[in-house]
This record gives sequence, C-alpha cells and structure tokens, in this order.
Amino acid sequence: MNNSKNAMLEFVIGMGLYAVLLIAMLRLLPLSRWIPGRVLLAALPIVGVYIVLRSISRAIQGMDELQQRIQFEAAAFSLAGTGFLTFTFGLLENALVPPISLTWVLPMMAVLWGIGQLIATRRYK
Repeated sequence: MNNSKNAMLEFVIGMGLYAVLLIAMLRLLPLSRWIPGRVLLAALPIVGVYIVLRSISRAIQGMDELQQRIQFEAAAFSLAGTGFLTFTFGLLENALVPPISLTWVLPMMAVLWGIGQLIATRRYK
C-alpha cells in the first residue's frame, strides 16, 4: 500500500477507536467513584484522536511540495481562525454569553482547515 492509503487506513482506525472509546467512556464514567480512574476514563478517547492526528501528519509528509504548501496555508488559516473565534467567545463571556466547551476547539480547527484548503487550492489553480 502506498503512503496515502496507509494514512487513510490509520485515519479510519483512529476514528473508529475514538468512537468506541468515547462510547465506553460515556458508559463507564458514571459508574466510577475513584477520581484517578475517572480522569483516566475521561481521557481515554484521546488515544483515537492521537492516531488520527498522526495519520494526518504522515499523509502531509507524503505529499509533494505544492500540496504541502496548500496544507500549510490551510493550517495557518485554521490557527488564525480558531484563535480569533475562541478569543471572541472569551470576550463575549464578559457579556454573560455562555462559555463554549473546549471540546469544540479541535472540530472548529478541522472545519477551518477544510475551508483553508478550499481557499488555498483555488489560489493555485
């Protein structure tokens, strides 16, 4: 298998593991009364997230220079956009707007990365 297929397989495995571990955590967490055990259970889905992030890194390493540049620009767009949005939400908390959960930051980054890819890809066509 080539690098792209390996990265996709690793991505799918990571997402599947994340889903399984998230469901397990949500079911087991209410049953645990031991604080260190609750912390470990709550962090369990991170194993799947780590595999997903590693697969993305490996996929980018296997790309040609133009594709890597597009990914770099998309990541920069995601970083700037996520920083702007989270800072804005933080300021809005002063106006008694309910805070957002930190669990939304990574999905926000992924969506903004996708938007950044669309913008950067159009630039190089």
